[in-house]
Amino acid sequence: MSNELVAKRLGLLHELLPTATRFAVLVNPKNPTTESLKKDIEAAAATIGPHIEFFTASTGAEIDTAFVSLLKKRADALVVHPDNLFIKAAQ
Repeated sequence: MSNELVAKRLGLLHELLPTATRFAVLVNPKNPTTESLKKDIEAAAATIGPHIEFFTASTGAEIDTAFVSLLKKRADALVVHPDNLFIKAAQ
C-alpha cells in the first residue's frame, strides 16, 4: 500500500507543480519494497509525463550525497520513499 501512496503523491505533486518536468525520487536500495516502488513510480510517471530520476541512499552520508546529486541534476521536485532511514534523518 505504501508504494501505491507514493505513486499518488507523485500525481499530486505534478498537480501542484504542473510545469515541473524533472522529478527526483529518493529511495533506499536496501529496502525490500524499493524495486516494486520504482515500477509503480515509473508507471505513474508514464501517464502524467515528468522525467523521473532515482537517487539512492542507505546511510546518512549517502543521503547528503544524493541531495548534492539531485541539485546538480536540477530536479524540479522530490519524492521521498517512506523509509525508516529517511524518517529518522528528518527528525
